[in-house]
Amino acid sequence: MLGLNSLASAIRGSLWLVRRGGLRERLDDLDQRVAALDQRAVALDQRTATLEQLVDHRVEELGSRFDLILRELHSVANRLAQIEQGAAAVNALDEKRWLELGQRLEASSRESAGTAVRTEQRLSNIGDTAQGAHDRAYDTLRKVDQIDDLLRSRSRVFGHEMFLDPTDSIVSPMLLRDGYFEPYETTLIESEVKAGDVVLDIGANIGYYTLIFARLVGDHGRVYAFEPDPTNFRLLKKNVRANGYHNVIFVNKAVAEVSGPLSLYLCPDNKGDHRIFASEDDRDAIPIQATTLDEYFAEYQGKIDFIKMDIQGSEGRAVRGMQKLLRRHHDVKIITEFWPAGLLRSGIEAREYLADLDRQGFGLFRIDEDGETTESTTMEELLSLYPDNREDFGNLYCARSA
Repeated sequence: MLGLNSLASAIRGSLWLVRRGGLRERLDDLDQRVAALDQRAVALDQRTATLEQLVDHRVEELGSRFDLILRELHSVANRLAQIEQGAAAVNALDEKRWLELGQRLEASSRESAGTAVRTEQRLSNIGDTAQGAHDRAYDTLRKVDQIDDLLRSRSRVFGHEMFLDPTDSIVSPMLLRDGYFEPYETTLIESEVKAGDVVLDIGANIGYYTLIFARLVGDHGRVYAFEPDPTNFRLLKKNVRANGYHNVIFVNKAVAEVSGPLSLYLCPDNKGDHRIFASEDDRDAIPIQATTLDEYFAEYQGKIDFIKMDIQGSEGRAVRGMQKLLRRHHDVKIITEFWPAGLLRSGIEAREYLADLDRQGFGLFRIDEDGETTESTTMEELLSLYPDNREDFGNLYCARSA
């Protein structure tokens, strides 16, 4: 607008000069041009007013949408708070109620399984006309599997989400109550295992240490998790995948001194006490496969930095089957359970087990979980502290000198 007004003023100035010069024809022409410019100025004013109205309307519309988005965000935040409160209520389930739930579901599972077995027995006396009853028995067995799924529940454990087993009497209740297991040993492992390491978790159970190893070694490391029990193995895989780790190799086998078929004797309540040797208590047994580490890693060309073993007295048999591996990897460190009574039942005396480690050049250190120390020790001190005529056990840290 200012530009048009200036131009009109200039033209009028020119008209004054033209009048003085007596050029009437040019004066008329310039008057017409001024009138045209005035019309254009009016049109521009109208368009400007229209644009201002459109902008004001658009601003009001965007403001309304923004208010709507804010209300939706507040609604989402309130819903998330409700979900978190619900999750906190679930996690607040105490150990007693947890175990009672597992016992009720397990009893229901046994009752359903018994019904199915009795139905199957009756079928042998009914004949071909019993197909319908057979189908009902099959459905009952399928429901047993569904109940098995109900026995799994998620909890927060040492920075990970874990599916625990309510039918277990030891590890799962402890993880549920405390959120960790063997705190000093866990701290020791965190100080020893580094990014890029390769770790063997022998007796991985449902994955407490496997998850810690997976976090410590990172994307450039590897964890080999050996677990022979099918139920523990399913939970192990489920826990690793639930936490998004892709650096774990699962091996559904026991580790022993020979490869091949074995029997796994199942503990009905302590799901970390399954054994590959017959026990004095009456246990159900299932067929499994075993491997030696020498055979499993026969073609392996990489490094192995750390081994954790907790296999209920079969550690001596496992070490007998990894002699070549231990010779190839001088810097490997070992944390192993030391249970002389269990070693003896497995077929290798505690003295023999310690002698095998000594022949491989390992120094022995006793892990004092209560005192939170790791102290150098000798074979004789360990045999005196943990005699094989008692059920005492501990954990050892084994490392070669540089």
